[in-house]
Amino acid sequence: MEENGCLKDILPHYIDYEMSKHICRNRCVDDIALIKILENYPEIGPTSLRNMGRGNSSKYVCIDSRTGKKRSIIFTFLGRNAEYIVLPRTGYCGCFTRYKMNINRRRICYHMLTFIIDYFLDAVITYEFKYDNPEILIYNFLLENLPEKGSSNKKID
Repeated sequence: MEENGCLKDILPHYIDYEMSKHICRNRCVDDIALIKILENYPEIGPTSLRNMGRGNSSKYVCIDSRTGKKRSIIFTFLGRNAEYIVLPRTGYCGCFTRYKMNINRRRICYHMLTFIIDYFLDAVITYEFKYDNPEILIYNFLLENLPEKGSSNKKID
């Protein structure tokens, strides 16, 4: 991702490039962007618009406590039932593993769309912290967000 928040190469098959460019250029969701979002994403657009800018999108930067260098960056989106890891370059959202139906749909989910809109608007909250072993942090995060054994995965978040 580019540091200025405008993404040329993010989700070329999932997200409308002209809409992305418009939001990046204007740094807001104006009437034109609103119409494009609702036209392109009629199922998830309204939910994304309700959730954008609410502090649900996060960027965790793990800094090596010995060297002071950034070791890893983790992007997340706080949904209704869990905080999901999102990988904007691949179109992957953690809801795909929690709710198996989302994998079959092969469409962008509202978590990813909202995260990307927040990113364009510089509304992603960044947390920086020093950590000796970021791999353990990621492992613990994944363990906390696994569905409970025997739980039903039918509900779509």
